[in-house]
This record gives sequence, structure tokens and C-alpha cells, in this order.
Amino acid sequence: MDINEIAKRIRQTIVSHPYYNLTFRRIFNHCGIAQPGTAITLVGPTRVGKTMLSHKLAKALIGEDVHPEQRPLIRVEAAATDGGFISSRYMTLQMLTAVGHPFHGMGSYEIRAKDSESHIRRQLVSGLEYRGTKFIVIDEAHHLLRTKSNHKAEGVLDSMKCLGNEAKCVVVFIGGYEILRHQFRSAHLNGRLLTVEFSNYGVDEEGYELFSRLLATVDAMLPWARGQTLLAHREMIYRGTSGCYGQLVHWTLGALAEMAARGESALRKSHFLETRKEVQVDVIRQDIEEGKRMLAGLPPSPRAPDEARPTGKRARRPFQRRPKRDPVGGGSDS
Repeated sequence: MDINEIAKRIRQTIVSHPYYNLTFRRIFNHCGIAQPGTAITLVGPTRVGKTMLSHKLAKALIGEDVHPEQRPLIRVEAAATDGGFISSRYMTLQMLTAVGHPFHGMGSYEIRAKDSESHIRRQLVSGLEYRGTKFIVIDEAHHLLRTKSNHKAEGVLDSMKCLGNEAKCVVVFIGGYEILRHQFRSAHLNGRLLTVEFSNYGVDEEGYELFSRLLATVDAMLPWARGQTLLAHREMIYRGTSGCYGQLVHWTLGALAEMAARGESALRKSHFLETRKEVQVDVIRQDIEEGKRMLAGLPPSPRAPDEARPTGKRARRPFQRRPKRDPVGGGSDS
């Protein structure tokens, strides 16, 4: 089979793996029962499959038989467009286009210099209300943190959450673990925040077994040299992908390109080693480890030691002398 056909087949193959399905069920149900104004964050490693999941989530939340005038959900991608920094003005315009605002949806209206960001924001809120929008999905949301100061990064997240309050929408942030560093600093945001993790496959027995099944699925599409497979190099592949299916696909396509560049027709371990650097692996691994530390659950409530528990006796005030009682019987009246 031609290498381009192999690459196309790998890219188009949708593997419905367990962690993907579990994460989808979690975020779909959270969105379904969330109150308007709630912020939901979906975080996970790079190339774990968050964007693909966001498209599936959007289709599921929109449903069928939607009136042409309605936009139950809008989805935008955060982009650092202002000299490498995020522009909240540009984000607002993206949302106006997505909601199909009569002035902005068709691209026939240009923002005038005197149009303030507050004015554009009011137009967005009215557009969301008119279209009956219930969900705002922001993909690549970690780009919202590309501000000129950490303080402003938290302000951008708060601003998006406030937009949900104003328009009575659920706001869904989808991005990398770095979002957590800022979202957990804002008490205002945390009061209405839910966080869902799209995890990589771990090194425990269950995670390793599930990841091996993914390797077997991709193996069936590859022109391996005799005796070589992804499963045969499982430890190397796991370390190079951190247990993420999207990284597995990306790395495999790179190895196929290296094979073609060498004029060879059989895939080998050396093709993979040539297209993955140690520093890449370390940066991704550190990001995952930090993210999981921040997502550690609440510890169980500590139990009071037995001696500290109330005994049922009424406590006396400090320095109060124990009162004496008269003996029962045998007393003298004289």
C-alpha cells in the first residue's frame, strides 16, 4: 500500500478507546445538569484527543431538530493574535461570528475604532440570548492565559465565566493542564467550577493493558519489517507518547515520513527514534505530573482521636469547684 494511503487511513481511523468514552460521558453529563453560569474545564495532556472529543460533545449537546434561527451551542478556538498574546476583543468577535449575529455573522460589518469592547460585549450577550445559546465551548483554552501578566490571565477566565452569567450559558473550557494554575487561584471562578480530566493511559496494570490494545490496532495498519511491531517496542512507545493516543498517531506518521525519506519500504524502530527527542518527552511528562498533582482529590476528613471525643458528661467551667452533696440518710437534725 502507498505510504500516503497508509497515513490517510491512520488519520481517519477513529479509535473509540475506554478513556475517551469515559471522559465523554463525564463531561456530557456535567454539561447536561449544570446550572447556567457554571464553568466546566476539560483538561488533559497535549494530543490526548481533547479537540476530537469537543466536536463530539458539541454534536451531542446540540441534538437534532434545531430551529434554523437557534444556536444552542457555539464553539470557538482561543488564539493568541495580539503579538503572541490573547485579545479579548478578538475572542468576542469570534463569538459574534459563531452566534450568527446579524452584523458580524456574515462578515459584512467591520468594527469601528470607536466601538468599545463593552459595546461589542453587549452585542454578544444580546446575540446569545436571541439565538437561545446554552453552551459556549472554548477549545485551546490555555491560550487564554497568554496575557502580559498572570493577574490578567485570571481576569480573562473570570470574564468568560461572567459572560456565562450574563447570557445564562454554561461555559466549557478545553485545554492543557496549565489552565489549572490560574483557575484555582480565583475564588470567584471556583465557586461555579467543575473540572474533568481526560487522562493519559497510566503505568498501572490496567492502563498498560488498555494502551497495548491501542498499539495492536495501529500495528495492523503499518508496514513493519519482520519481527518489529509497536507491541514489541511497547516500553519505548509508551515513554515517547506518555500513554496518549494522539501522540501515538503523530509519532507514527513522523516515523512513516522518515521511512519514505530513506527510500525504505519497511518500518523500523530507528525511524521512530529519529523523529522523537528526549527533551520533548521530558517537557510533556513534567506537564502531566504537575497537572495530576493539582487535580489530586480532597483527603478524607480526619477522625478525632478517641480521647478528644465528647463523653456525654457536662463540662464544668474552668476553676469551678466540684459542688459537695449532703449524704443520703443518717444525717442529724440537731
